[in-house]
Amino acid sequence: MSPHLAAVAEGWRQAEQRQYSACNHCDHHTWAERELRCGCPALAYAGQARPVALVRRPHGGCGPEAVHMSAPWLKH
Repeated sequence: MSPHLAAVAEGWRQAEQRQYSACNHCDHHTWAERELRCGCPALAYAGQARPVALVRRPHGGCGPEAVHMSAPWLKH
């Protein structure tokens, strides 16, 4: 990949991380192959963490509202 395309890809990756900032604060988040993933047991597929872009989309399990978010400071 050319340096220019690599810079664009990195910019998109960083933008996605900001888009799902709630996931970065959630106890369920994990990273795999430079991809933010959700390890929530209720949303896992075959015991595997799923990309947050899938679970945070509308009707994706967690949704834009971060329904399954878990953090010590968050009151349930």
